[in-house]
Amino acid sequence: MRYTEAIKEFEEAIRLAPTYAQARKPLGLLLLGLGQVENAREHLFSLGHKPDQATLQKLQAVTEHINKCTDARRLEDWTTMLKEAKAAITSGADSSPQLCACQAEAHLKLHQLKEAESCMYKARMYEPSAAACQSKFFGMLSEAYIFFVQAQIDSALGK
Repeated sequence: MRYTEAIKEFEEAIRLAPTYAQARKPLGLLLLGLGQVENAREHLFSLGHKPDQATLQKLQAVTEHINKCTDARRLEDWTTMLKEAKAAITSGADSSPQLCACQAEAHLKLHQLKEAESCMYKARMYEPSAAACQSKFFGMLSEAYIFFVQAQIDSALGK
């Protein structure tokens, strides 16, 4: 769970040597694991480089599942939202607190409060990174989404 430290180290390496491509791929992979597909894409395709086929497939799969999750949320299709959030995690965004919060929100809307609480517990285990604070999830700042879902769960519990 030391993503924040690793991201800072890679960002510092890139700041000191902007053309140092060896720092961009691992940073892109870390960001992809956090579900930050646009930030990941920026680093994976920087300086005219193209990621290897496996990384490209992972990026495309995570992006596709997050997009489907977004569509399902807009349509209030909580079962599909839950399925797509799980698929995004399985496809490579396995350290995304926002996707854990997404699962929690879907469980909450499906009246599965214990599962919602469990997913939020996982979401809160991750330390926020500077990159996450600037990225958006469902149209709101990523960290704000986690607090938004937590507030919904607390309300359902009468807190």
